[in-house]
Amino acid sequence: MAYGAVPIASAISSIPQILERTKAGVALDAQDVPGFVQAISALIENPATWQEMSRAGLAAAPLFTYERYLMAVDALFASAYGKSPLNARYVAEMRRRFSDAAASELPYQFWLER
Repeated sequence: MAYGAVPIASAISSIPQILERTKAGVALDAQDVPGFVQAISALIENPATWQEMSRAGLAAAPLFTYERYLMAVDALFASAYGKSPLNARYVAEMRRRFSDAAASELPYQFWLER
């Protein structure tokens, strides 16, 4: 997604929720070979949809960096246990660097919505 690729992925873990929420790709049952073929064919036949999904992926990719994941884990620990075992100085620096509006679009609870 960070390079504009449209994921057509297996529906495992939180991938379906992420792709549904971001409108950046398609998640299918891993055994659904005809579904994968159909999804690829649909994008080939409709380049506007492919471009729309590609742009959505580019916009969403910064939300799924390692730093954002660590901030979500830190928030999860803090809410569940009152404090986090992560290095507070490192997390504070990440929060400072990634304090734009997009950082709050997918709160730590998103990672639990599976």
